[in-house]
Amino acid sequence: MKKKFYILSANNFREPLKEIADWAEEQFHLFAFPQDKIWIPSLCLEEVVTNIILHGIQKFPAEIDVEIQCSSLNEIEIKVIDSGVYFDIQSHIAKRRENQIGGAGIPLIRSLMQIKQAQVSGKNWTQLFLKF
Repeated sequence: MKKKFYILSANNFREPLKEIADWAEEQFHLFAFPQDKIWIPSLCLEEVVTNIILHGIQKFPAEIDVEIQCSSLNEIEIKVIDSGVYFDIQSHIAKRRENQIGGAGIPLIRSLMQIKQAQVSGKNWTQLFLKF
């Protein structure tokens, strides 16, 4: 299932973030995702979207596409597509110092889910995968 979300400003992102989180949770239930593990993809999706809004998007209003699907019987895949500034996760991880304050979201996501990135036709694609 795919849905487009509109972000009006970086100052007022909590409402669309909640809308994305609520919609995503509905999708996880439809895929019979284990109830005790729903927090994992929910947290990771919220972190990715928050980073896109606060650090990637430079012109508002903006659109973020989110797609959630079961790519196999026991794997969930989340795609987040935006047109903000590209953020290279691998470069960020390489530069991050241990015990650094701030910037812990990406390492947290990587500890919970597999993450892939790409740029396609001027759009940024972030994909999260989790086996359950």
